Amino acid sequence: MTPGAIVNANDFKETEMGYIPQEWTVVQLESVVVDFLSGDWGEDNDSTNEGLVGCRVIRGTDFPKVENGSFATVPVRYIKPNSVEKRQVKQDDFLVEISGGSRDQPTGRLWHATNVKLKTADAPVVFTNFVKLLRIDLSSVSSGFFRYAWDYLYAAGKTQIYEKRTTGIRNFKYRDFLANESIPLPPLPEQRAIAHILSTIQRAIAAQDAVIAATREVKRSLMHRLFTYGPYAEPLPTKETEIGEIPERWDAVPFERVCERPEYGYTTSAINDPVGPKFLRITDIQDSSVNWASVPFCECSDKEYAKYQLQSGDILFARIGATTGKTFLVADCPPAVFASYLIRVRTESSLLPDYLSQFTNTDRYWQQIDAVKGGRLKQGINIPVINSLFIPMPSLVEQKEIAHILAVADEKIRTGERRRAALQALFKSMLHQLMTGQVRVPVYHRVEMNRSLVHIGLDESGPLSVKQ
Repeated sequence: MTPGAIVNANDFKETEMGYIPQEWTVVQLESVVVDFLSGDWGEDNDSTNEGLVGCRVIRGTDFPKVENGSFATVPVRYIKPNSVEKRQVKQDDFLVEISGGSRDQPTGRLWHATNVKLKTADAPVVFTNFVKLLRIDLSSVSSGFFRYAWDYLYAAGKTQIYEKRTTGIRNFKYRDFLANESIPLPPLPEQRAIAHILSTIQRAIAAQDAVIAATREVKRSLMHRLFTYGPYAEPLPTKETEIGEIPERWDAVPFERVCERPEYGYTTSAINDPVGPKFLRITDIQDSSVNWASVPFCECSDKEYAKYQLQSGDILFARIGATTGKTFLVADCPPAVFASYLIRVRTESSLLPDYLSQFTNTDRYWQQIDAVKGGRLKQGINIPVINSLFIPMPSLVEQKEIAHILAVADEKIRTGERRRAALQALFKSMLHQLMTGQVRVPVYHRVEMNRSLVHIGLDESGPLSVKQ
């Protein structure tokens, strides 16, 4: 068999789950679950009851962090010793979130405990009463395959069928889910092979996440260095100003001295039909970028268009809401105007838009915005506030160099994000194809397994390339 080959339709049989390979079976989830336990939230300290054991108590919201073996933010609670003995999470246990969730993150998430993850904890690991522990029959299903089979059902929205809201809280009816949902079950060797492929891709995603996080931290350090000491190998002498330490030969000036008068945006309704220019709103700006294809249109007279038209080099400030103070530098864009919850700033000749845009990512900028908001999430900003913000002003040559250095860091971050997106798309595709048997993985020899990983663009250490 060719590694990773798509099999012939004659190798399939029809089941209640659809077509699956001839040698696979279909089993109800409850048939492979041998035990489940309720959690224990414990006490917030051990002063009221001597002999309690300090434990890390996992909640559903902790799943993403503990997936990578990070228990630092998992709360420490104090549990009776007999409860710890009964509920301590062990190798190949599964935790299921049964209460909480959100529209974007339904309940029913699963966390697979492994020794690699558990060994990083500094205390016994147990779980809250909003989480259930499942133990499975390892003689019939591999733990890795069970985890991905569950993920496949979760991604398909199957767990949402069993969600019930009680006074606004989402509760997952896990017993009904286990009793009514089934999974395809290949022979154990193929289960392990499927899990190996999928876990390899996930490790590559985690590695890419680490690269992105490290690059962001490098950029943060660069911004501090550049806006404090200048863009030279040797730090420039510094002085204290309204916004902290900057090079002596620079000035800290308010925006109104180096920018044209800011403009509030256009007030109208968004329309999906192409009746006029694009109508850019706060919600269209995500992660400092805009997908212009999804931005709606608006009706706009020639006079209004001339006033509100966006141009390359414009900087937009979110003036209200959770994103207050966030900025977006307009580059190439289709004919577009900006909405009323945005404020447009255009720079004078002494200030480069790229430099101003990078400054709005610094702690010095956000300290000024946070001081205006005064800790009030709904507190917005306006034109007088923007005019009064201070910015360090080097020469145009230095501005250009600083903006260039930080733009290189931004491109490295974007490259990492593109790689991560490609890996995530690969995982989603392979999860579907492997769980339905559309792609079969050879299991008869380890060398063949590793050839399969190369075939899909991965080896065991990380991404090689993503084959199209």
